[in-house]
Amino acid sequence: MTKKEKWFAIMLPKDANRFHQRQKRAEKILKAVVNKQRRTQIEAILQFAIFNNLTVEIQHFSSPDFITTIGTLYKIDLAEGTLQLEDRTEIALNHILDIYVD
Repeated sequence: MTKKEKWFAIMLPKDANRFHQRQKRAEKILKAVVNKQRRTQIEAILQFAIFNNLTVEIQHFSSPDFITTIGTLYKIDLAEGTLQLEDRTEIALNHILDIYVD
């Protein structure tokens, strides 16, 4: 029996559950915060890409991970705060971390 297994063997079930929950919270990836200047740059790149029908590579946060999505912009909905790619993938504007234009 390893040291960790011995530790769990002497813990009460409620303490073991609390320990596991605390470890899960510590392992979660936190969403990165984009500053106001970078947000303005991203919005300008999005406008340029949609007017010129360019393919974009968007790095965004999708709980609990970061995802990179590639596609052509279909529409940007400022009222709902989302953008939609031509394959109908929706991404929240405040989840976008970085964007590249081909």
